[in-house]
Amino acid sequence: VLSIHQPSSRAFLTLDRVMLMRQGGLVISARTADLVGICLRAGLPCAPGYNLADHLLDVLADADDAERLGRHTNWGKAAAAAAEDGA
Repeated sequence: VLSIHQPSSRAFLTLDRVMLMRQGGLVISARTADLVGICLRAGLPCAPGYNLADHLLDVLADADDAERLGRHTNWGKAAAAAAEDGA
């Protein structure tokens, strides 16, 4: 387990998996290699050449964008289904 604040692109991309949190809650847990695709599917693409870690910080800073990002993962889909079931 590693906590890193504002990593360089190189450092960020060496991580196998990341857990991104917002206000104490888990937004997304995914393989780092899958994050660009997850952002694309969520309608939150990272600009070419832009630091993916910085992009994700920008996304997490906005509550609506963070929610949208979380919905585009298997974890997010399971959490949404549980919320609808009242769990």
